[in-house]
Amino acid sequence: MRASSNSVLFSLLLVMGFASSASAEEYVKSYPVSGRPNVRVNADNAGVRITTSDASKVEFDVRYENWGNDAPKIDSHQDGNLTELTVRTATHAWWPRVGMRLSIEVRMPKTGDLAVETSNGGVDVSSVNGTVVIHTSNGGIRAEQITGKIDVGSTNGGITLNELKGAVTAGTTNGAIRAGGIDGQCELSTTNGSVHVSGRLDTLKVSSGNGSVVAEAEAGSTVASAWSIRTTNSSVNLAVPRDLKASFDASTSNGHVTMDLPGEGSRGESEARTALNGGGREVSVRTTNGAIHIRGI
Repeated sequence: MRASSNSVLFSLLLVMGFASSASAEEYVKSYPVSGRPNVRVNADNAGVRITTSDASKVEFDVRYENWGNDAPKIDSHQDGNLTELTVRTATHAWWPRVGMRLSIEVRMPKTGDLAVETSNGGVDVSSVNGTVVIHTSNGGIRAEQITGKIDVGSTNGGITLNELKGAVTAGTTNGAIRAGGIDGQCELSTTNGSVHVSGRLDTLKVSSGNGSVVAEAEAGSTVASAWSIRTTNSSVNLAVPRDLKASFDASTSNGHVTMDLPGEGSRGESEARTALNGGGREVSVRTTNGAIHIRGI
């Protein structure tokens, strides 16, 4: 597995046993597909990794070790374009004993739709063209090289996104969000963590309950609909192309606002407004306790 700053994800993947073991038991199923596949994974107490290929088949590989009489219940089936895997564990079997492992690997075609629902495990997915929905109740998420509609969420874990194109929605209640190479619409939220996002953006909505926000809109970005950046207890640093057409409105309850943009407007110590290139749809930036810096690139 490639290195990542998301320590939550990789610690959980290690606990769940992405490393293979010679003594591990294994459930393997393969289903041929024609047309656009729809892959669903429902699991608890397991990390999930999804990879893709040009092969017209969906493969499930579940490995588990040291579960004894509490071995997970595993089922998979296919119904037309839908291929589904379900992995359930006994409630009393968790928290794990020493050496207890459970991991899920899914291989699917590059073009298709994917839905993953798991608890107590991280999720890693890459190279999918389609609708991708990923939710975990306790683990990190990493998604990269995905084109389509992407919706990822965790209740306790960081989120790392790379090279996503389309409509991106990501949220966590306790963790940082790192999103790079975004192309299109982007909505990110965390109640306790920082947010760092960059890319060619058409829509940007960022919310952090307790963390800094760094956003860089690269060349070609547009304000196709109003942008909004909110944090309640930290700073905001926003960089935008100098040829962007937008109306900026920034204010803080306890800090300074600096706006290094040309254009008409008003500037004060804790608030500033500027119409860049004649103005356009609004870019609104707010924090209750921190500085705001907006600059052109």
